[in-house]
Amino acid sequence: MELLELKGLKVTFPTEAGPVRAVDSVDLKLKAKEKLGLIGETGSGKSVLAHAILRLLQSDALSEGEILYRGKNLVGLEKKELRRLRGRELALIPQNPSRSLNPLKKVGKQLSETLRQAGYSRKEAAVRVPELLFAVGASEPVSWAEAYPHECSGGMCERIVIAMALAFSPALLLADEPTKGLDSRNKARILALLKSLTKERALLFITHDLEAAAQICTRLAFMYAGELVELGARTKVLEHPLHPYTQGLLRACPKGGLHPIPGRSPPLFALPKGCRFQARCALAIERCRNEPPPFFDTGAGHFCRCWLCA
Repeated sequence: MELLELKGLKVTFPTEAGPVRAVDSVDLKLKAKEKLGLIGETGSGKSVLAHAILRLLQSDALSEGEILYRGKNLVGLEKKELRRLRGRELALIPQNPSRSLNPLKKVGKQLSETLRQAGYSRKEAAVRVPELLFAVGASEPVSWAEAYPHECSGGMCERIVIAMALAFSPALLLADEPTKGLDSRNKARILALLKSLTKERALLFITHDLEAAAQICTRLAFMYAGELVELGARTKVLEHPLHPYTQGLLRACPKGGLHPIPGRSPPLFALPKGCRFQARCALAIERCRNEPPPFFDTGAGHFCRCWLCA
């Protein structure tokens, strides 16, 4: 049994322009202790997918399909059961950690409150707080615990929210852009920390940074305009990318020569008739403009949503 399995997941938001589907028919599997990178540009649906898994979307969002965690469908699960799963089984490392922390409370107080929710006594939490901070690389955990979020650097705030996510010892971590906005030194530290802390747990690593995902993940999935467009083992995808979007992202990396993909992704309320990447694709053929391609299985667990793979 897979630890996590998404079957035909769709997420739709109401807007003034009409319903907008931010995640469209996504099928995805994640095994225990596996590290999967979910990569795509801003607005591709990555963060929405993560929040859908934890049922943290706004109340008027419509989720369809199945989100199976250890075989249990989280879609439609009662709030009481969800609260038991969040943190204890599945935990989110949010984007913009400084905004996720309460600016009026010291770091230690916020960690202590998280631990109390996990069932620790006040005394036990006081002992555990510096242990958690030390585990995420705080050389002086007591001084970190006494600091307010505004007194912490971006790298420190990232480590603090990682410590909070680890408070319940979850089986699955969903890390949403954990290296965003960090300099190269802090980025390397956070990647090394995540690699160390997830040896015995699964990781869904959500990022726009392909090179960061390649360092930590064993499989890579690429999202574009709400759809998965390529999925496969890291080595296979990086050495033999099949989708023109994946190829474009590789060329846009420093190692690829920093050649940006021309144009921009289509608005979700005005998607093209055929392939969603067609307007930016130099390889597009007539069929791409008229028929949306399915997600082709090209063998050995490598999937691609492109007519060139038919």
